[in-house]
Amino acid sequence: DVWSPTIISPTTGTVWYTGTIVNVTWCVETADAPVVISNAGEVQLDEGGDNLGIILASDFDLRTGYVEVTVPEVSTGDSYEITLYGDSGNISNDFTI
Repeated sequence: DVWSPTIISPTTGTVWYTGTIVNVTWCVETADAPVVISNAGEVQLDEGGDNLGIILASDFDLRTGYVEVTVPEVSTGDSYEITLYGDSGNISNDFTI
């Protein structure tokens, strides 16, 4: 089964500051969440739909519902997105760094 959990945070209106530690969170309490997930999780930072190739976290269990990441040094902008990979990819709403 493919599971694509909804990203809870960051969301529209979220502001991250370079160098801070923040949580990326997603909903794990859904009926379609599998007992076993074959792939480890990965969180990637994108901007305006473009893949920046910046991996913020990898090799974590998607069933935890969150992962801590350090906000990287990037240009200020309001069209950043998080892509959560595991069984499938899921993209957050745009937010600001």
